[in-house]
Amino acid sequence: MIVAHAAAGEFLDWWFDPSMRAGAAAPLSRRLGYRLWCGDHGVRPDFPRAFDSGWQQFAGCEAAVLLHAARLYGALLAVREGRHGALTELHSGERRWSLATAAIQPLARLCQPGGDLQCDGLREFACAMEAGFPGMWDRLRLSLPAEPAADAGAALTAFVLRGMAAGAASGAAARRRLRCWCLCLEQAGKGRLQGESA
Repeated sequence: MIVAHAAAGEFLDWWFDPSMRAGAAAPLSRRLGYRLWCGDHGVRPDFPRAFDSGWQQFAGCEAAVLLHAARLYGALLAVREGRHGALTELHSGERRWSLATAAIQPLARLCQPGGDLQCDGLREFACAMEAGFPGMWDRLRLSLPAEPAADAGAALTAFVLRGMAAGAASGAAARRRLRCWCLCLEQAGKGRLQGESA
């Protein structure tokens, strides 16, 4: 499947050179050393045969925006599960947004909850990524802080070992999940812009 997107070339550059967003780029991450670098960093080198291109928009996310989106997604799950007390870590605008959005977005959890809203959301993100666009989480985690990325990676390993990735890749639930992640990403981006203008 060819990705039909305005920034498809930029996305493919990012896919085959994930070190460009991972901080200190090793010389082995360039050209001939790509597969060796991928092996050293636990990144699958090949492009997946099947994927949902809707997840591509997350490739360019900065870590702070992605973590904020994960926290919002964790809040949506908390609301859907009746754990309203977990929303106390959000400011009032985020709480209102989470309550309103969760009321109209039926979500099904992919993995076990863990920790705070951000941790919970990031775990879900890793599993959703694996189901929707295999190999992308491998690259995105390189730009995230080590501890939350490792926690989400452990949840992803359990998800894959239970054989759930294939079943979560398509259907109405997968489309809702992607839509909710897009809403969270959009809201996180708005929050960042408001913070910069304040």
